[in-house]
Amino acid sequence: MLDINTPKGRICAEQQREALEILKETTGRSFLMTADDNSADIDAFSINEKGSLESVMEIKSRNLTLDQLQAFKDEWLITFNKIISGLHFSAMLKVPFYGVLYLIPEKKVLTIKIADENGESCVPFRVDRTQTQKTCNGGQVVRVNAYINMSSAKVFQKINIPTPTCVH
Repeated sequence: MLDINTPKGRICAEQQREALEILKETTGRSFLMTADDNSADIDAFSINEKGSLESVMEIKSRNLTLDQLQAFKDEWLITFNKIISGLHFSAMLKVPFYGVLYLIPEKKVLTIKIADENGESCVPFRVDRTQTQKTCNGGQVVRVNAYINMSSAKVFQKINIPTPTCVH
């Protein structure tokens, strides 16, 4: 069974949807997710107002606040294979590749352009072989990871505007 099809995996899939919903609400963009019951190299696509593909996206959620992320040197850990896949799709489809990081406690979404439409990296990151959590269901694994500098990421947050009450 794929990790995405476990109870914890379903929570992660829902968090991806929440992140895109916040982006949709704050940017007006449209998004198309890949099937969330299988493994895909890309998590979502953004679509422009003409209905054309605008970008490919990798989405991750973390139980971190923005302050906690900054304490980790503003670095987002993501498996290097995800970066390679994103660069490949970006070059192949001639659209930028974006990283989307959902900070669950604050319901903030950080976006960063990882590659341009030619698949060329446009954000600093380092690569290191490290031991990390294997999947959302736990476990440990040693693999090649990328650490993306998020200090220049755009931050989006759902705007909660109170509903006006009528006074008679």
